[in-house]
Amino acid sequence: MNNKLRISCVLEGEPTSKGFIQYMDSEAVVFDLTKRLMDLMGLVFNPLDSSNVPTLWSANLGKLKEGSPVLVKLLSRQTKLEKPTQALSTLPQDATIIVTVQQERSAVSGTASSARSVSQLMSESEILGRKLPDLVYDRAEEPSKATTNSPYRRTPALVTTWTDFQSAAASKKYSTEQKFNRNLFEFNTLPSAVVDEASLTTELYTNVFKVLNGLVPPGSLFIHRPGAANVVGQPDLIYRVPPYKAMILIEVKTKWVMECDDLAQKYNDDRKLIANGSKPENSVILPLEQIYGYLVHNRLKYGVLTTYEQTYFLKREGNTLLVSPTIYHTDRFPTALQCYKHIVDLVNEDHSSVFSSVVSFISSSMSSRGL
Repeated sequence: MNNKLRISCVLEGEPTSKGFIQYMDSEAVVFDLTKRLMDLMGLVFNPLDSSNVPTLWSANLGKLKEGSPVLVKLLSRQTKLEKPTQALSTLPQDATIIVTVQQERSAVSGTASSARSVSQLMSESEILGRKLPDLVYDRAEEPSKATTNSPYRRTPALVTTWTDFQSAAASKKYSTEQKFNRNLFEFNTLPSAVVDEASLTTELYTNVFKVLNGLVPPGSLFIHRPGAANVVGQPDLIYRVPPYKAMILIEVKTKWVMECDDLAQKYNDDRKLIANGSKPENSVILPLEQIYGYLVHNRLKYGVLTTYEQTYFLKREGNTLLVSPTIYHTDRFPTALQCYKHIVDLVNEDHSSVFSSVVSFISSSMSSRGL
């Protein structure tokens, strides 16, 4: 992980075993780390109100007894990071950053108690309006870039851009009236390091689909590894409605397998190279045709192909596949969560897409084409 600082962190009051790592740019300063931690904890930075800004301390925890909670006041030596512009590169290499979260003051009146209760609630608009937290990557060896050559894979006749997807998702209005318990919609504030597709899917479920499950219609659900949902193929997740009917198929890939700014364009370019006898670099043919094949075999219209940081929403119209522009996990208008909710609303209206009868796919014939 070139030009990155590896910062060990732990929340005050937690044991070191619950510590976590943040990778920061080599030129990052204390303010950058503070803002990153606030994003991870779902805290909104307000330059006019610092009451929810965590305090950061630098300390060596090497002599702390294993399993003991980290408490700043009990440490013999610690340094409060008071200068927001201090370079993180100047911290001792063996230092751990202790994060002290401001505790709410005890209510002294009914008004104060009411204000605190309101702060623990979120509207649908607030829940969906948040950008997703960053992931932590940690690979000790060169990651595999191989992807599955699925026996369910199919080749669409046409792949083109779903041009109005983003604008439609951005124009939707979500409720500001109904309130939900904030604790049920919190992001993972202590993310595990992503090392492969399985760990990526876990973080994706925690930060995206568990959140969405609190907003979809009763009985509907995003589920992981849907082996019992009568789904043909092996999508990583599905969105289902009663009685166990799949409506959206979701395929997860790591950024090492698939990363591009325009999936529809890249797919078409890769196909042209194959037709001309050349081998495309970092081809997206297999991932896209895998999820398209799942949609065909299950006679479904909508799907998602995602690396978490880049997400593509798919719509199948006959043998044509529409692919949304890239939705990044840091997007604000619309956010990734708003886009997921938009496609849920679409499939609740219409999820079937009649296609020609399913035919067997012979993988050997496709392999001969160099894919």
